Amino acid sequence: MISVKSYERKKKPSTEDYLLSINTCWENFTPTDIHPAINVKREPDHLAFLGRIHFEKVHIFLKNELTSISNFISINGVGVGVVPIELRNLAEEIERSKYMLELPDNWDDEGAIGYTVETWIKAIKFLINYSTSILNTTGKTIFIPKIYHGPEGSIDIYWEYERFNLLINITNTGLCTYFGDNYKSNKIHGEFDASDYEFLLFPFLLNYK
Repeated sequence: MISVKSYERKKKPSTEDYLLSINTCWENFTPTDIHPAINVKREPDHLAFLGRIHFEKVHIFLKNELTSISNFISINGVGVGVVPIELRNLAEEIERSKYMLELPDNWDDEGAIGYTVETWIKAIKFLINYSTSILNTTGKTIFIPKIYHGPEGSIDIYWEYERFNLLINITNTGLCTYFGDNYKSNKIHGEFDASDYEFLLFPFLLNYK
């Protein structure tokens, strides 16, 4: 990522010059991908220029053109999603989870199935969309999970905390499964569609600290 301060010391570029220099690896973003984290100041000349370029291809602006900065997730040069700055630790865990994409078929010498980019993207998009929905709706951040390689090429998203544990398993096809326990009287389990669910499906995850 370009250091805004060092960039400004070298040159005071116009907004147009900077935007035209942006790395094109983000050209697959859609406005929906970027919207939760980026808010452009409502100044007519800026909006006029943004109308001439493709807004969905922009992945970062000069600091004085933004009201917030976020973490962009990509794989193989393709944009996957935007993690709000309040969830920077989630972005770090997502980056760490890329290790599983290097595991080929039979990586355990027992016939295990490797992990596809498609399954990883499905899991990461669910996690980003869910956590961002919680943040935007309640103002709360979720507890940060660990992301592990699961059975038969699936991906496990696992929370283990003093007050609860929750395991979500994401497969490339079909419904996803979950099991949670707050160590008291509440246990939850079931199936859900990763692209169509209630955002309070997993109440344990709200971080009220």
